[in-house]
Amino acid sequence: KDSLIIGDFNIDMHKDSSRESQLLEDSTLAFGLYPLISTYTHEKPGCRKTCIDNIFTNDPESTHLSGTLKLHISHHLAIFLTTDSITHNASKASKLIQYYDYCNSNVENFKNELSNELS
Repeated sequence: KDSLIIGDFNIDMHKDSSRESQLLEDSTLAFGLYPLISTYTHEKPGCRKTCIDNIFTNDPESTHLSGTLKLHISHHLAIFLTTDSITHNASKASKLIQYYDYCNSNVENFKNELSNELS
C-alpha cells in the first residue's frame, strides 16, 4: 500500500541537533517513510526560515515532483507532490483528516488571492 502523511509537524527538520527533529526522522524512517520536502516551508518576519511542514511517503520513487508554493496566504508555504500512485488509486477509499483555520484574516487573504488568480 502507498502511504502519505502530510502536515504541519511544528518540528524544524533543518535543526539536526534538535531532539524533536531526530525523533521525527527516526520514527518515520522506522516505518519506511521518507520526507519529500527539504527546503524551508515557514517564514515569519524577524524569524529564521524553518522546515516544519512535510510530506512523508513509503514510495519516494513514484513521486514525479514535490515542493513548495509561496501563496502569500499565511507564513506557511503550500507543499505539494505529483505521483502516479494517487491517480491510479483515486477510486480506492482513503482516510483523510483535515483541519482548517477559518479566522477572518485567512478567509480574506484566500478570497483576495483567488480573486487575483482569476482576474
